[in-house]
Amino acid sequence: MPISRIVASASLAPIALAGTLSAASGPLDTHFGVDGVAIISTAPGAGLDFQNGLAVQRDGKALVGGESDLGDAGGFRWRITRLDKKGKPDPTFGSGGTVLTNMSNVGGFDERLIALTVQRDGKIVAVGYILTAPDVQNSALARYNPDGSLDASFGSGGVVVTDVASEPDHDFINQVTTDSMGRIVVAGGCRSVFVGRYLSNGTLDASFNAAGPRPGLSLTELAASGETNSEILGMALDDEERIVGAAYSTFFDGISFHVDSAIVRFLPAGTLDGSFNPTGPRPGVVIHELSPGFDVFFSGRARQAGTHPRGRRRLRRSRGGRVRRLARPLPARWQSRRHVWKRRHRAHQPGHAGQRR
Repeated sequence: MPISRIVASASLAPIALAGTLSAASGPLDTHFGVDGVAIISTAPGAGLDFQNGLAVQRDGKALVGGESDLGDAGGFRWRITRLDKKGKPDPTFGSGGTVLTNMSNVGGFDERLIALTVQRDGKIVAVGYILTAPDVQNSALARYNPDGSLDASFGSGGVVVTDVASEPDHDFINQVTTDSMGRIVVAGGCRSVFVGRYLSNGTLDASFNAAGPRPGLSLTELAASGETNSEILGMALDDEERIVGAAYSTFFDGISFHVDSAIVRFLPAGTLDGSFNPTGPRPGVVIHELSPGFDVFFSGRARQAGTHPRGRRRLRRSRGGRVRRLARPLPARWQSRRHVWKRRHRAHQPGHAGQRR
């Protein structure tokens, strides 16, 4: 019987890290990297490498993706590294196992590769967001051939940029997968949550939410009113290829500011599934305030945030495997959005002129 292993990845400034653990007994797999840990440094000098996305190919090789700071000469670049089963960079992929992609001529810190998936044909799809103008973030996808070169048959030279929402000036893709027909399904957020579907050539699938204002995309406001920012953080296709998203919803009720957890389900055609929570105020949507203050679903699991200084979390386990305490730093983009939320919240306060601080 083959041994199943768990592959995990994380960021350790200024390096990216990936590790493999045995699913049966839990200890690190010492055959992978050095004592079960592989460390990859791409950015020169003290530059930062961020690790966000992870996918495992059918042959067992692991793809880890994020972005690297190349300094003044190159700015931030999307980065994918492929590791073989022993945790070593695969020399048949890119340059020495790593591919760097300049996604935007604008440059800057806010360009992130967030998630990866591998198509059945072995091509790799990366998603996230890039800067298309100063302070303007748009959703982006890139597709790579199995050797790490950009797939010229996808979008423009292997890259697709989608302006999902003109207001506010930011949108981003957090999740990606493929359906049974090989179409690319994505989910993310802006002022609303959204899901989208792309054809193999990188064009939006006009049969998805065909009657909507943006065929190929389906945007849904989760809050009844006053919503300022929402996004899907976890996504999966069920057995009927309905799209299930784990999300958060933010709104201001005139007195206080709320961030609640949400689950949404869309039909394969791209519309909300009215049979999901059919008697609720928003069929197709379930919103819960699971704990006072700030609730978020990360990949389908509810975790409370905002109650610890600087949003920091640690994950501690006892010897029996029970989680003793949850704590993790929120992604960098969350820290900046928390400041945006605070500015908007202050702007609603009596006597506040809405100035930035």
